[in-house]
Amino acid sequence: MGIRLMQLTDYEQLVELWQPNGMAHEFEYLEAVLARNPTSCFVYEKDGQIVAAACGLWDGRRGTINSVATLPEEQGNGYGTAVMEAVIDALLTLGTNRVRLFVVKGNEKVLPFYEKLGFEVIEDAYYLGLKIPQLEH
Repeated sequence: MGIRLMQLTDYEQLVELWQPNGMAHEFEYLEAVLARNPTSCFVYEKDGQIVAAACGLWDGRRGTINSVATLPEEQGNGYGTAVMEAVIDALLTLGTNRVRLFVVKGNEKVLPFYEKLGFEVIEDAYYLGLKIPQLEH
């Protein structure tokens, strides 16, 4: 089938794709991402199976790419590149002038893949996070 927009009905296959890569997303997370970004999240489907996926998030100014994964046995076949190019094109269409993505330390083996797409490691920046405790009801 090839490249297509990500859908909520893809959730079970996406979990199978993301979990081995340390990405655990709840259904509600995917629902919110697709509601806010309906034209910039893509999958590559081959013989009825999702073999690669990436989400483009648009905040009105900048684009961020996350949840990028390709099945290990399909890496090197161009599926990851295809979804990344689709996401980048979608973010450019939305009007971004900057696209960011983050790679978890320990996963440096993927850097050449992103560099081949034109991304550069930003040496003079820190990526910070704030953990928000769950609200008790």
